[in-house]
Amino acid sequence: MAATNFATLSSRSLFIYLLISLSSLLLPLHAAATSKQPTGFSSNIIHKNSVTSPFYNPNLTRSDRIRAAVRRSLARQQYFQTALSNTDFPSGFSALARPDDFEYVMEYYISAQTTPIPIRSYGIIDTSSGLLWLQCLPCTGCQEQKIPLFDPSKSKSYAPLTCQDDYCKQVHNSKCSELDLCEYDTSYRDRSYTKGSVARETLQFVVRKTATFISWNNVIMGCGHENYIDTDRTLVTPGVIGLDRSATSLGQQSPLKKFVHCFPNQDEPAPADGYIKFGDEALLSGSHTAILSPPSMLNTYYYLNLEGLSVDGSRLPLPNDTFILKGITDGLMIDSYTPYSSLKAEAFDVLVDALDKKLQKKHFVDGNLFEVCYQGSASEFFNGPQITYHFTGVDLKLPTRSIWVIGDEKQGFYCLGMFSTRGISIFGNYQQQNLQVGYDLQNNLVYFDPNPSCNSLRP
Repeated sequence: MAATNFATLSSRSLFIYLLISLSSLLLPLHAAATSKQPTGFSSNIIHKNSVTSPFYNPNLTRSDRIRAAVRRSLARQQYFQTALSNTDFPSGFSALARPDDFEYVMEYYISAQTTPIPIRSYGIIDTSSGLLWLQCLPCTGCQEQKIPLFDPSKSKSYAPLTCQDDYCKQVHNSKCSELDLCEYDTSYRDRSYTKGSVARETLQFVVRKTATFISWNNVIMGCGHENYIDTDRTLVTPGVIGLDRSATSLGQQSPLKKFVHCFPNQDEPAPADGYIKFGDEALLSGSHTAILSPPSMLNTYYYLNLEGLSVDGSRLPLPNDTFILKGITDGLMIDSYTPYSSLKAEAFDVLVDALDKKLQKKHFVDGNLFEVCYQGSASEFFNGPQITYHFTGVDLKLPTRSIWVIGDEKQGFYCLGMFSTRGISIFGNYQQQNLQVGYDLQNNLVYFDPNPSCNSLRP
């Protein structure tokens, strides 16, 4: 083996070189100490506006939070439209799941050599990202966190990947360091980025019934040593939980390649916790529809076949090919990060006409927020028209609280929590509230099971 010239290495490369050397010495000891891999595990899903969330900001008003969710929905829609329609879009760019702007996070733990109890961490739940990553020491440009930055040098189970590892080849936009170690490089449209090492690490989850931890070994993850987020916010989450269809996502790495999640109500003064379950704890229930695969490199997203829409059981007069996946900019995708859903403009207009007739009201535009709002009382809307999404094999009736957003209760107007689009339609997380959504990645199926309380079945 050729000698390493330490004088030519950067400080970060030297750190990683020493770390991988230490990991190789500790590996036999660690392997002997670990037990059999679990076949399933669960974790809490926390809404950032919950008082139990470490990212809760008591200074934000309800209007501030809705405005942020609207902005996030439109930015995500714009990202997908640009990325999917532009073959020259830079390959290193990622969907806009930013650590400073999010709705739901998953709780997990990482081992630390210096403490007997694992370190708690959080990641944004994103079914359109392909890698779990978090900010790590040593770090250039790390954003301030409320919880400690992860230090891989203090973990016995952290093991950097080499460029020859099969998983390294699966990481989107992976690179090789001067030490032949695998690195990731994820950029965002606003000049934000995260760069770092790809490694195997042990994640841990709380088993609340026994007050113990369960370990999931050798999880592929990114350790962000160089990060820049274009923001003035300080309450950032440590990173992202990638759950798309790519080989490096947490869903594909999980036992049995399946997971389910249930998002709690968002539009409440104190949102409760939800849950996410993997492997044999992820019980796939309800009706299912097939995940479609467009013939392109972007088949890591969850495209579903939407056949039509109904209002109070009456099918809307839409052409049969309205939501057909003709190309990568057509059809509908389900996305856990986008708050408010979007519908192709032609279908959206027909839907709004039907709601006008059912409510016997003329809608108006709230210039600051939503496209469609009505004057009226809460009972008119929360006991009002029901919208059904007709997926192939699934007739999904949306709870009215997943349809309407209180625009201004004092002034008495309510808004449709959806937007029109000229691009791809998105089924967002506001419409996924109090639904158990299940992903079967072995059989390429998505399940929908209405659940009255995500909080009641949390782990």
